Amino acid sequence: MVRHSKDRLFITATEWSEQYGGKKNIKSTSYRPLPFDHCGLTLVPFITPVCLHEGVIFELEALMEYILKYKKNPITGDPVTSKDIIRLNIDKNADGEWQCPVLNKALTNNTHVVAIKTTGNVYCYDAVNELNIKPKNYTDLITGESFKKSDIITLQDPRDPEHMKLRDVNNFIHLNEVRDEHQNNKSIESKIKLNSTGENIMKELEKSNDIITSKKRKLDEIITKLHEDSSYIDDVKDILDLKPLIEDVNPGQKNTDGRASSSFTSSVITSYTSNASRLATADDIRDALYKKMRQLGKKGYVQIQTNIGNLNIEIHCDIAPKTSYNFISLCNNNYYQSTIFHRLIKGFMLQGGDPTGTGTGGESVWKGKFKDEFDTRILHSDRGVVSMANSGCNTNGSQFFITLKDTKHLDLVHSVFGKVVGGSSTLDRVELIDTDKHDRPIKDIKIINTVVFTNPINEAKENLIEFIKINITTRVNNGRTSALPSKVK
Repeated sequence: MVRHSKDRLFITATEWSEQYGGKKNIKSTSYRPLPFDHCGLTLVPFITPVCLHEGVIFELEALMEYILKYKKNPITGDPVTSKDIIRLNIDKNADGEWQCPVLNKALTNNTHVVAIKTTGNVYCYDAVNELNIKPKNYTDLITGESFKKSDIITLQDPRDPEHMKLRDVNNFIHLNEVRDEHQNNKSIESKIKLNSTGENIMKELEKSNDIITSKKRKLDEIITKLHEDSSYIDDVKDILDLKPLIEDVNPGQKNTDGRASSSFTSSVITSYTSNASRLATADDIRDALYKKMRQLGKKGYVQIQTNIGNLNIEIHCDIAPKTSYNFISLCNNNYYQSTIFHRLIKGFMLQGGDPTGTGTGGESVWKGKFKDEFDTRILHSDRGVVSMANSGCNTNGSQFFITLKDTKHLDLVHSVFGKVVGGSSTLDRVELIDTDKHDRPIKDIKIINTVVFTNPINEAKENLIEFIKINITTRVNNGRTSALPSKVK
């Protein structure tokens, strides 16, 4: 007997998935999930990652600007303030890829990623699940700080459809608002075409022109703001007042403001016929200053006067200029005066520099955190090394520690910037002080004063100012007196 193919006693995989397996009602959705390393506002890779309670990552500057203007979450539309922003500390591997600091596993678009709200540290979910959730040991895997289970924020979970729906750029509130505005503009154009009388046409044209003019003004303001340095500038204000171009600060480097190219590809930005070198920002000037400090090749010397004795510290201004600048500036500002060394681990290190005395406070001379500065010429290779304390990658502030032995496991994790060159007996006496179970000294080790004996920063700054003035004079003598581009008349 001949058997028909449909008389077989089994079903195929296609039949199971499309007809009998219960999946025939599932429609393939074409969603566009935000890549893990991209900002939810700018849709480009982030540099300084932050997030809100829902877990989508943003660039700090973009999110701050949006919240200050609209006072709501750009993804969900919920009301938020700048206090709701959570700074994220994401580790990087040698290839510059974001990674889990515990498993050393790269964080890709397919990785389940979480953050600890209280510390901002970011890990693979596998690490947190195995080391925190399962043993119910809710302490941060890097800092040891306690947290609650509710403090675990999901940044990305590819297996959770609801979470991936949240990360779908088609559902972002701020993008939908832009689409709606674009649709409204199209409606205005269509109305202009439909109106038959000249009077009505002119009215509609005036309305549309007002909208375009308003957009031009806003975009020009945004472009101008992007090229202004809105961060802390008091330390280089005297150089900024010279209004140097980027090429005056760093000859050979010529960066333009990009107005010409952007204006020729947009119908709403004021048209420009030429590019111009942009003005140097505070960060540009600082980078040039650090370069001058390296070229100068001089050390700084600071004395920390405590109630136990004095510590004379040599500062590596020629090797770690940024970290040295921060420390010397804080000493000059009497920032450490009357603070205590809040942590002492015998045979390991002595930590201080927190004005709150808790180990969680303190800020840099620039009123925030700054990036790590590593150099293999200065490592944690001996007793008396002075290095920056941090709570993760690029989170340096004011806190520092002094090693009581070689601690090579801290190399390229904490930024070394100095060494104790006088007062070893003071360190010996400090190490004899008893501590409680939290490593806090029973007897206060108090910083009475800090005295800066040698400060090569001032000489480097004078050299930079003279260097910039010469470059400005040369540029002006060559007929290049303006940094402004030419507009279309």
